[in-house]
Amino acid sequence: TSSTMTALARGDGWLHAAADLTPAYGDDAPASKVQREVVFIEPDVLVVFDRVDSDANTSQAWSLLSPLSPSIDGNRAALVGAAHRLDVERILPAGASFGVTSMAGLDGDFHGGYRLEDTTSGGATRWLHVLALDGAVTSASASGEAGVALQLADGRTATVTFGADATGGHLTISGGSPSADVGLAAGVQTLPE
Repeated sequence: TSSTMTALARGDGWLHAAADLTPAYGDDAPASKVQREVVFIEPDVLVVFDRVDSDANTSQAWSLLSPLSPSIDGNRAALVGAAHRLDVERILPAGASFGVTSMAGLDGDFHGGYRLEDTTSGGATRWLHVLALDGAVTSASASGEAGVALQLADGRTATVTFGADATGGHLTISGGSPSADVGLAAGVQTLPE
């Protein structure tokens, strides 16, 4: 089974990509929809939106592997290294909770590292996370049903919205250069090499 790239588009200072990962889970999986959509705002911000539909009696987990142990403060996690910091903020779903698992000895494939997990109960869940390097986002807040409003450290503001049930949405970046006001749609562009 193979997943399908459903969107790929690039503009001045941003990139949008989406994939339907449902086939990777197989026909008998408790998940009936697994889709990921991302918007990269250059140079240091990644907005990740996941649509996951699973049986109600299951649990769902959003995870990020790292060699660093994250510190958690409510809906935020920070991974701090010697030279850089990655901040992860959950916008959706409101009822999820972060946890950390040491990978050392957990599986023969891992000899160290950590897994940041955001968990919630099964059902139709929409996950929205903002990942920012070195303080690139000074504030993030929910915008509409499936979106986020960002204040960027360089003085710009950005709003990213997604379709709750299908690929697409809107990206607005203002207050500096580069700026954008563009619809995010299904369709794969050929990008320059």
